Amino acid sequence: MPVYDQSYRHWKGSFRRSPLRWAPMVSYHMKHLMRSKLVWFFLLGAFAPALGAIIFVYVGYLEGPEVLSRAVDVLLIDSLGESATRDDEYRIMARYGMLSMLVFPQSFVVLSITSIVGSGLIAKDIRSNALEIYLTKPITPTDYILGKLAVIAIFIFLVTFAPAALVLLVASSLWEGFGAAALSVTPALFLACAITALVNGSVILGLSSLTKSSRYATVIWFAICFVSQATASALQEITREPMWQVISYRQNFALIIAEIMGSTELPNVVVSDPPHMGIPIALLGFATLTAILVLRRTIRAVENA
Repeated sequence: MPVYDQSYRHWKGSFRRSPLRWAPMVSYHMKHLMRSKLVWFFLLGAFAPALGAIIFVYVGYLEGPEVLSRAVDVLLIDSLGESATRDDEYRIMARYGMLSMLVFPQSFVVLSITSIVGSGLIAKDIRSNALEIYLTKPITPTDYILGKLAVIAIFIFLVTFAPAALVLLVASSLWEGFGAAALSVTPALFLACAITALVNGSVILGLSSLTKSSRYATVIWFAICFVSQATASALQEITREPMWQVISYRQNFALIIAEIMGSTELPNVVVSDPPHMGIPIALLGFATLTAILVLRRTIRAVENA
């Protein structure tokens, strides 16, 4: 009987590296997180404002242009002048509705779902030594970060872009001529949601990489969001200077989203003495960059251990 040499031999074939090699990580986390009742609570709760908007749209469809005219008066769209067309009114209504949904009712939902989904994504890997196992696979540290960030981005889009897009779709199907307004606001809506996902995702992952406990990351996350908000409000009240609003993490998002959605065209949306947009953009950019550097430092420390 012949005896074959079973010693180690170098692989002589070619390696194929897929640009989506982090996708299995996303699939695993999605399946795990979708089993959580708390996640479903916030996912369904995110559609509550959209449901209210859809009811308004449907009532307007049933009662005719009278309801739409009253809405125009409420939103002060008539201040655009008598030359304003129905297309102008639709465009303003679409921008006002999307801005209202993103900044006000969805704000707390975004903060909560970011914490629930992201606080343990890296902390649990560090606690269970799974990060070392990930790094032994054919993925780079960048792949690892992208995979984790994609999980958070998916859930943020589910609670922001999906409800807003549903309202636009229903309104376009019922109100003749609204489709053009919906298409004009969709790129701005997508950009606002993408910025929210990128910044929030990076910051929560950076916090998660600093600890082995997702609870500590959650506490720090909400402290950043609400303590900065309280501090900004107190300083504004004391000094009467609106510039202090840039201290607030959440307010910076509101300022940027309002700019993206074209708040200057919305007569009923008044931002008191908004700062130059370069300030909130720079602050959120600095927070994102710092979080990414913290992430890479944590991963390199594990690689070199």
